[in-house]
Amino acid sequence: MVDDGSTDDTADVVARYGPPVRLISQDNRGVAAARNAGIAASASPLLAFLDADDTWEPGKLAAQVARWTAQPDLGLVHCGVYEVDVHGTATGTRLEGAEGRVAEDLLLLTGPGILGGGSGPLVPRSVIDRVGGFDERLSTSADWELWLRIAAEHPVGFVAEPLVRYTIHGGNMHRNLAAMEHDVLLGFEKAFAAHPATLGPRRQEALANLYMTLAGSHFAAGEVVPACRDVARSVRHRPAKLAYLLELPLRRLHRRRPAPGPVSR
Repeated sequence: MVDDGSTDDTADVVARYGPPVRLISQDNRGVAAARNAGIAASASPLLAFLDADDTWEPGKLAAQVARWTAQPDLGLVHCGVYEVDVHGTATGTRLEGAEGRVAEDLLLLTGPGILGGGSGPLVPRSVIDRVGGFDERLSTSADWELWLRIAAEHPVGFVAEPLVRYTIHGGNMHRNLAAMEHDVLLGFEKAFAAHPATLGPRRQEALANLYMTLAGSHFAAGEVVPACRDVARSVRHRPAKLAYLLELPLRRLHRRRPAPGPVSR
């Protein structure tokens, strides 16, 4: 358990468990530094992370270890998730996760992705030793950036069972769009530099997708000016996005149109 400069009673709660739980206390340095401290203090050949606002279902680690044992070349194994509110009530289930060679999907922010944020994957220590730990310059997307580094060199495995309860609330770091933009742009530059032949050619498409994603989030929050700014950035990086935007009203109209009923004779 890494106490990253908390101001609550974390140390007292951990002390109740005795020797099975080891507490590491440090000044507040952020989630990436906390995870790296846990990695450094551990000795297991397999690593898994659990953020403070998430929980694991019984059997999570056993299912992931079995999946990795069946294919030990996997760079990570993630799993399905329950999305829950602050009261612990499930609000949705996600059972579609990335599997196989998925680096381009992660780079382009398309496809099902790696589920569970930092609390989902199981990662072999040998993989962490090879690609490095969490980038401590990042906050909201430190997990995504590490999963991208791993996926660029290894296949990814998935257990299609909801084995993580991921809490959705107003404090989720992914809602900080400025931090997300900073983190993803830095992750892009690292990926393009490390893999110029395979990922480098997708630079403009990746940037266009990022800004269109940010625009959608700003629109959903009622922030029209930054949304329009990010739309312009997206189109600048990939002009084909303009056609996508122009067709958007037609797609929405098509979705609203009722399906044809049975034909009587």
